[in-house]
Amino acid sequence: MNNSSETAPKNFLSSIVGDGAHFTGNLELSGLLRLDGDFNGIIKNNDRILIGKNGRVQGTAYSDTIIIGGVFKGELYASEKVVILSSGIVLGHIYSSRIVIEEGAFWDGKSIVTLQEREIKKESILRGTFKLDWNKVGTSPAGYAGGML
Repeated sequence: MNNSSETAPKNFLSSIVGDGAHFTGNLELSGLLRLDGDFNGIIKNNDRILIGKNGRVQGTAYSDTIIIGGVFKGELYASEKVVILSSGIVLGHIYSSRIVIEEGAFWDGKSIVTLQEREIKKESILRGTFKLDWNKVGTSPAGYAGGML
């Protein structure tokens, strides 16, 4: 990319913390982040985070989609979804509009399932000021779920 203001294309592998690597700090990036090593800190990403089978992460992660095949301890904030694969272990809280847990996965924590994708604000959730706008999702929970509730 020639211009620093450009963002990585969707699904572009932007960064990787490889197996055996250890990283502590904060990451802010665009594109797919794959973690196969150890990471401790805060991740802010506008695409996807993939924690591989050997990956171990402790901290807070913000992204559109977060996929866990290894171990995650902390808080997950996903505007689209969190997926815990069968090899995944999550010890912590999940804030997302969708959570997918495969058979064999382990999760110990609480969830805040939000209905407004891409509008998750950590501050509003923690302060208790998060408001659901039924005009954006329908007139009732049954309307949101397509009458399935």
